[in-house]
Amino acid sequence: MANFTAYFTFFALIASAYAWGYLPNDGPPTWTGECKTGKLQSPINFERRTMEPTRYDKLIFMHYLNAGIVNLTNNGHTVIGTGFDTWGPYQPYIFGGGLKYKYNLVQFHLHWSSNDSTGSEHTVGGLHYSAELHLVHVRADLPLDVAQTTPDGITVIGVFMALGVQSSALTGLEGAIDKISTFGTKVQVNHFLPQTLLPVNIDSFYRYEGSLTTPGCNEGIVWTVFPDPIFITLRQLFLLRKMRTRAGTLLGTNVRPIQPLNGRVVRHDSLFFRSIVTFY
Repeated sequence: MANFTAYFTFFALIASAYAWGYLPNDGPPTWTGECKTGKLQSPINFERRTMEPTRYDKLIFMHYLNAGIVNLTNNGHTVIGTGFDTWGPYQPYIFGGGLKYKYNLVQFHLHWSSNDSTGSEHTVGGLHYSAELHLVHVRADLPLDVAQTTPDGITVIGVFMALGVQSSALTGLEGAIDKISTFGTKVQVNHFLPQTLLPVNIDSFYRYEGSLTTPGCNEGIVWTVFPDPIFITLRQLFLLRKMRTRAGTLLGTNVRPIQPLNGRVVRHDSLFFRSIVTFY
C-alpha cells in the first residue's frame, strides 16, 4: 500500500493540473478538460420522484469506530484530512452496499459557501444544505495511478451538513480548523474518530456514477450520498470561511455548480428496500 506522501501527492496532482479556483477569473466556468467535456459530471441535483428504488446488500464501514491520527491541512481549495494510511491494519475501509470492491479511506474534505443556505455541492429538490463533507475512498487492489483512471477506482461518501446549534461531527476538529486559515498550514489531530463524520441514520442513501468535483473532474467515480445530514454550527462555518487561498485571498466559497444528469440513473436505497448498515 502506498504511503501517506503518495496519497497526498495523488490528490494534489488531481487538483493542480492547472491554476484553478472559485473566483470569476479561475472558477468553474473556466475549468477545462473533462470538467468541460465530460458527460458524467458531479455534483447533481437529487429528485426522489425520478429515482430508481434499489435494494443493495449491507454497506459495511470497517474500523470507522477506531481512533487515530489525522493531519488537517489548508490546501488553498478546501480543508482536507489525511493520514489514514498510517493507521496500519486499522485503516478504515468500506465494502458491500452494491460496491464491487473494497475501498480504503484516504482523505476527507469540506465544501462550504459564504451563504448559509448554499454551501453544499449536491442538492435535494434544488435546495442546498449549509455545507457538504466528502469521504474519499480508493480501491484497495489498485495502485493509485491506476485507480484514478479506472471506472469504480474511487468511491466517495457524500454527507450533507445542516446548520445547527451543536455539532458533534466537527467538535474534535474545530480547534485545528481555527489554526489553518493560512494556505499550506497543517495541524495534527489525535484520537480522531471517522464515525463522527457520518449521520446517525444511514439506512438510506443515493447512488450514482459521477466525477470528482474539482479539476481534473475525473469520471467513473461511484457516489454514495446520505440524505440525512450531520450538523455544523455558525462558528464552524465562520472558521471555514476564514480559509485563504495560495494567493492569500479569502476562499469564501468552494462549491461547484450542479451538473446535467445526461440520462444517468440515480438509485435510492432506503430502509424499505435494504438490510441494515453495519459498523465494525
